[in-house]
Amino acid sequence: MTRFNLSIVPIAFAFLILGQSSGNADDALSAGWTGLSLGITGGWAKTETQATGVVVNGTSVGSIPGAFTAVGASGGTITSLTTTSGNPNALESSGFIGGAVAGYDHQFGPAVVGIEADFSGLDADDTYSAALAGTLPGVGAFTGSGSVSSDIDWLATFRVRAGYLVTPRVLAYATGGLAVASMQTTLSATATVGAASATVSAGDSKTPVGYTVGAGVEANLHGNWFARGEYLYVDLGSNTFNYSLAGSTIGLSTDVDSHVVRFAFTYRFKHD
Repeated sequence: MTRFNLSIVPIAFAFLILGQSSGNADDALSAGWTGLSLGITGGWAKTETQATGVVVNGTSVGSIPGAFTAVGASGGTITSLTTTSGNPNALESSGFIGGAVAGYDHQFGPAVVGIEADFSGLDADDTYSAALAGTLPGVGAFTGSGSVSSDIDWLATFRVRAGYLVTPRVLAYATGGLAVASMQTTLSATATVGAASATVSAGDSKTPVGYTVGAGVEANLHGNWFARGEYLYVDLGSNTFNYSLAGSTIGLSTDVDSHVVRFAFTYRFKHD
């Protein structure tokens, strides 16, 4: 996982906005923060899928490489396995995340509380690959490869948030709630003997449900237009993916979490 403290991004955004927040405080207060808001989001997400356990035909093999060794050995002998890319214990990815957000806030003096829902597409995929060699009964020596990949297509959150107006136009807030995602994993293996080769693969998909917590800063830019920067930690919990590959039954247990830094621009239908 990245060691960079992602929470400094909304803080930096806060200082930028505070530097521009001078203006007529009475006008800002009279406009208020109460109302429905709709907007777009965009930013960056880093996701890690930890392999917490692998079971082949009812027997724990400890790791992703162990799955390839066990499957290959069920029909022959694996003489070598060499990692060619990725981490055998965790699949990591980072990339763009963007989508739409809707919410409703109510202002109580300097305090603002509300609810929000957002839906984002994201680029979060990674693959672990290994080169294999061994022997097969009646065939002889073979070379090949094995891989396991994970992909998260979208992420949705349903959250409450509560904040305090550090100036009439700038809100610092904390947020938390439910997180839901779409996740797919694929396991594949290729064996080559002479000029002939064969590939087998299997996949499984889940809709993991977990939680998210975070914080951010939002500013009233002008009139009904608002901008924010926020950080979210997302924990999608433990999930087990099941495969049938080369006559073997395989179960891959995972823990999935993400760090999200994003910005949003919204239009608030203010309620006087």
